[in-house]
Amino acid sequence: MIERVLFDILKAGLDWFIADPRRFERWLVTEKLLDASEAVNMRIFFTGDATVDPPIEPKPPHLIHGYARTGGPFPCAALCLGAEDIATDYIGEDAPFLDSDGEVYLDPETGEVVDPKVRRMRYTYQLMLHAQHPDVVVVYYHLMKWILMSSRKQLIENHIEEMTFSGRDMAPDPRYLPDDIWTRMLTITVEGDETWEEPIEQYATRVTGIFGPPEDPASGLAVAGEKVLMTPVAP
Repeated sequence: MIERVLFDILKAGLDWFIADPRRFERWLVTEKLLDASEAVNMRIFFTGDATVDPPIEPKPPHLIHGYARTGGPFPCAALCLGAEDIATDYIGEDAPFLDSDGEVYLDPETGEVVDPKVRRMRYTYQLMLHAQHPDVVVVYYHLMKWILMSSRKQLIENHIEEMTFSGRDMAPDPRYLPDDIWTRMLTITVEGDETWEEPIEQYATRVTGIFGPPEDPASGLAVAGEKVLMTPVAP
């Protein structure tokens, strides 16, 4: 599932930064998001500090599926499905495919002949970054985008291709979240193949004749629901 792959990549990237907070601090300076002193403060916000009184709780973005809720937790990165549509149907989508040996596919559960189908799908995901401070939203937005851009090889290995980005700030809307929550949306568009199987009838291996509906002697019309051997074929 593409959504699961994206989620796992984002989580693994966050865990990598959390495992060594100095990586996060260096990344902030390298990407010129903050200067050195600001990066220290942001690193403490990100990973917390248990040595001070009172202790500072860590506040990395909480990664969740679906839309965020009013009660939080914040900061939050909510991965939502914005849209999906068919990019293209491959040639032969409506025809049965053969395997490399010229044999039809069998359902491993039932043993019945099935027709494997495939089509190209386009998926649009919206990663909503929510926080109680606009500077935090900006930093976490660029962090999540950097993690995804650094994972193209892993995406391709999972047959996720043609990734593009777009982003925007979202206006406050008290119908969905408190008005003191800032939001920026990263839109991620990718393509991938979707497969499924359909049952089909077994192909004939020997033709013995042509079958069709018989005629009613009285009317000369075909009799529905019946078939007879019309043209025998010599073996």
